[in-house]
Order: sequence, then structure tokens, then C-alpha cells
Amino acid sequence: MGITMTGCLLRRERLRQNLSLEGVAGGVCTAAHLSKIEKGLAQPSPEMVRRLFASLKIDFIQDPALLREPAEALEQYFDAILHNEDTHLLAAYIRENVTLLNNSICHVDYHLFRLDQQEVSQKYGDEVEYLASFYCCMSENQKFFYRYLSAEVQNDYPTRVSHLLEAERIRPGADVFLDPVYELPADETAEEAAQPMPLASNGMIGSYAAWETGYTGAGRRIAIIDTGIDSDHDSFNAEAFRYSLEQTAEKDGKTVEDFALLDAAEIAQLLAMKVFSNGGGASATDYVAAIEDALLLGADVVNASLGSSYAGFTDSGNAYFDQVFDALVGTDTVVTFSAGNSYTWATFTDSETGLLYADDAGQYTAGSPGTYDNALSVASVNDAARTGLAVRFGDALDVVYTETSGYGNDPFVSLDTTGSGTAYDYVPPEGYGVAEDDAGLDVTGKVVLVSRGETSFY
Repeated sequence: MGITMTGCLLRRERLRQNLSLEGVAGGVCTAAHLSKIEKGLAQPSPEMVRRLFASLKIDFIQDPALLREPAEALEQYFDAILHNEDTHLLAAYIRENVTLLNNSICHVDYHLFRLDQQEVSQKYGDEVEYLASFYCCMSENQKFFYRYLSAEVQNDYPTRVSHLLEAERIRPGADVFLDPVYELPADETAEEAAQPMPLASNGMIGSYAAWETGYTGAGRRIAIIDTGIDSDHDSFNAEAFRYSLEQTAEKDGKTVEDFALLDAAEIAQLLAMKVFSNGGGASATDYVAAIEDALLLGADVVNASLGSSYAGFTDSGNAYFDQVFDALVGTDTVVTFSAGNSYTWATFTDSETGLLYADDAGQYTAGSPGTYDNALSVASVNDAARTGLAVRFGDALDVVYTETSGYGNDPFVSLDTTGSGTAYDYVPPEGYGVAEDDAGLDVTGKVVLVSRGETSFY
């Protein structure tokens, strides 16, 4: 006969309430008969099921008429998951029938729904662990969704892979895959990420030359797949925009009004496609969906500055992703990705420094999705300028420095007591500038320059 869902529910709830077989079976059936029901060795009548659950203070729903529509909603919900269809209305209806679904034969399907919604049960603890106690009595379809959905919430990579492999074994041909997640740099704060350094960037990427030849982006619709828009930035400030127009007008001998009337053919439209959550991560399905949306919105260019830090593949290995990238062939939309957001091959070699040897070729890794067919990859360039705090020597020489305060020292910037620059005498190095080199010199209130050499930072 096999273990039934009714038997599983009775046993799970009896143990949760710390009740004995005798304590639940009393007045309904013998303890031995209840044990057989829990093990799937006996089939109870509907009336016996009702009375056994009543002993557990549960109003167990068995009426097919009451369960028909909610059960169908759960079935439609799981079908929608597999076909990437919207589930909001179905989810809302399921939540309206929580008690009915939770106290019925639909119990496991309801908790699979909770697992997909990642709603942690305060009563039973972790949903994955709770559902595992019903695995022996699940249908093949329920086992598939248990494995498929469990993989999404596991932090351990081998465990995630194990769940997906088992899901594929249960349902051969099912298109299940690990959804890669792209993270913002861990050492970069949100504030730092929102502070671009455009002083030299236009020259580095050649935008000035493009503008001079007439390629200004006018009349184009450009989708930016990234972290969204910082609406508080000066670029979106009306007064800052007018100030920029005033400066441009003065430079060109015009008035602001000369720039005031711009039609759609003279401006570029930006579409902000936010795929990174405020917490940082963006999954591959997020950015692929954003590409689809950008195509539907008529974007001429789609820019996605994301990519893996390891060597990528020429295809995703996933039918859904490949279908979207193949569709790019039939459009005039240019989709660009970063060739790789970080690292060279030398970073992961046995070299202690992670740097190239003098006679090595500078081989930089290209990461997914920039390596996929039909994706245009944009490689990085070396900095053409350094921006940051600087020390000025004389009237012309500015030396940008890297701030550090991890060696028991105060930050170098603290020497500027006015906030707009403070002048000091400086002492050039004698030798390496160690203490014995400067012996006899008056360095009080002065900046002493040293050559790194063998000088300790302490």
C-alpha cells in the first residue's frame, strides 16, 4: 500500500505535539491500528481520519468540493513556475485559503508553495527540513518540485547541485539549472559605487572623438542594466542642469534658450533597468529578463556592466538564455557586456604576488555572459588619470596618494586643517629617510619624505 499523505500528517503532527500513539488513538482505534495507518499498512475511513485529527485539535478538511479550486490553483501555480509565467494572482488566491490548504491533503503542496515564496514557517522551522519529513510519501511531481525549489534556497553549492541532479533524474528532460548570481564588489560600499570619477573617463573611452564625428546618441534609446538610478544625483537636478546649460551657452556665445527646445531626435533616452537588489545580487534570469524588456521597449543599445570573474563559455548551456541571445540576431539592437569585471589569469597562478612575470603575455580573462554568442564584449582600459586627494609641491606638481591609517597613524588628510589646503615645509629624503638619515635635522611641524626601500610603515 505504501505510506500515505494522511499517515505522514498524523505521525508528523503527533510527534510535534509530543503525544503517544495511545494518546491520539484513545476512543477512536487501537494504538496498533494507528501505527499501521502512519506506516501505510492500513487505510482508515474518512470518519476515522476526522476523529484522529480531532484528537490532535485539527479540523482536517476532506470535502472534495471545498478543496477543488484551491488545489487547482496550486497546480496552476507550479505549472506557471516552470513556464516563467506571472504567479501573483494565483499566489494571492492561495494565501486566502491558507487554513483550508494547510489542514488537508494539500498540506505538502501548500508548503512547497511556501518554499517557493521563501516564507519561513515559525511553527515548523525551516521549510526544507520540514518538507523532508514528508519525502517518503510525496508523489513524483511533489518530489521534483521539492528538489527544484530546495536548490534555490541552499547556500552550500554541492547541496544545490545535488538537489538539481535529483530533480533531473525524477523528471528527465526538465530544463533545470543553477541561476548564477552577479555581486557588486564586496569591498565597495554603496556610497563609493555611486561616486563615478568622470574626469578622465571620456578621454579613455573615446567619447569626445565620437561626439566630434556626429555620434552623440541623439535620437537613440539606451537601456542600462545595472543598479538603477540615483535620483538624488546632480545629473538629475534641474538647477544643476540649468547651470550646465548656462556654462555651455556662455562658452558658445549663445543663450540658454538656444538649448531649451530639444525634440526626440536631438536627445538620447535612458531606460534604467534595475536588476541589482539594494542588497547587491543580480541573477542571470534577472538580466536576461531585462534584455527582453529592453527589446520590447525598442532600445537601440543595451548596456550591461556585469560579468563573471572567471573564464566564460560561448553559450549558457540553458535553452531559455540561448533563445534570448539567438533572438538578438533578428534585431538591430546592440547588446554589450563587460568582457570580464576582474582578474587576469595570473591572479590564480602559483605566483605569490598574483602578477605577471616580465616576459609573460598579459592574458586577461573574458567572463560570461560577455563570451556568449551574439553578445558584444567591451574590454577594460588602463587608467589614463588618477583622481583623489593630492599633495602639491610648489605651484604645479600634484602627487595623488593612497590614504591609509592602518599603521597607527592618523589619516594623511588630517594635516589639512582648513579643508581647502594647508601649507607645510617639507624635508626631502636623505638616503631612504630612516631616523638616522634625518639625525640632526629640525623636522618639527614639517612633512618628512621617505623612500620606501626597507623602511617600516610603523
